[in-house]
Formats: sequence, C-alpha cells, structure tokens
Amino acid sequence: MKVQLGINDTSKGEVLKFVEGGLVVSLDSCETAFLHIGNLRGANSNARCDRYSRLDIGSTLQVQVTSAYAGSRGSRIEVREVSPTA
Repeated sequence: MKVQLGINDTSKGEVLKFVEGGLVVSLDSCETAFLHIGNLRGANSNARCDRYSRLDIGSTLQVQVTSAYAGSRGSRIEVREVSPTA
C-alpha cells in the first residue's frame, strides 16, 4: 500500500466520524487521516475544544499532513488543521 500524500502536503478534509481524541477525515486523495483535537486551529486548548464542538459530520477543513506511514497492514496518515489560505 502506498500513501499518496507526503509530509507537509495540504488537502481538503471532510469529517467522517468522531473518535476518542479527535476526528477521522477523508482527504482529496481518497485516503483517510486522523486529526487529533490538539491539532485543530486555535490559540489555546479552550479555542480548540470550542472548534471541535462546532464541527459536524461532513464539515470541511483544510489540513496539512504531519506524518504518513505505509505498511503491509495499510497506511496511517496524521494531519493538522491549517488556515484555508495556507
């Protein structure tokens, strides 16, 4: 299995589901990624928690790949939210 996006690549992400500690998002590359609540936009943890509470399934975010691993059991991509103008 190959990861299509590389470190620091940006993509649109659509919220697929909420999981413990963050979100699973669908990327433009047809891959899924994990977005930790601490990697949402916001000046501090209160702002990030507020942002998290305002998101719904289907919400779209601009994200940047922070880590990507492709192994025999599949891939694991982690992202952080960035400004839509990034």
